[in-house]
Amino acid sequence: MSVSAPYSSQPSNPVITHPQYQSNPQFNIPDIMNNKLENVNDQRIQQEQVTDLEPTIPCESCQQSIKFSQYEEHIKMHLEERERKRLEDNQKKIQLEQEKKNEQEKRRLEEESEKFALKLQEEENERYQKYQQRLKEQQDQKEKEKETNALGQTEENSKEQEWWRKFEESKKKK
Repeated sequence: MSVSAPYSSQPSNPVITHPQYQSNPQFNIPDIMNNKLENVNDQRIQQEQVTDLEPTIPCESCQQSIKFSQYEEHIKMHLEERERKRLEDNQKKIQLEQEKKNEQEKRRLEEESEKFALKLQEEENERYQKYQQRLKEQQDQKEKEKETNALGQTEENSKEQEWWRKFEESKKKK
């Protein structure tokens, strides 16, 4: 076996050759190794191509071609997605219905509250009117009593005056 010396006129990659193949340069060992690697890579590519030759089925949902071995999983994925969307839609419907019910209940309570407030206001007005009426009646009664007292006093005064007048007349006669 010989190794080419550095700084020689030969290529930068040293060529290692077996004495048996020295006469034939096509059996260069690095080249043989490279060929083996290329062959291995070619075999891998061929295997991948063979698996790519697996039949495909078109998916109606997403319009993709799905490998036969993956079709079942793909369909399950679509079914799970549909179920998830259905559950989300149902949840949204339930939430909207609940919000609607809450809004209706809120409006009903507001209306009842307004009715109650109006009823309280009416009762308060009635009490106030009754109070005002009683006050007026009391004032009227006081005025009547004053008038009757005044009339009574005027009558008494007039009687008293009459008595004094008679007394004065009787004095004059005597």
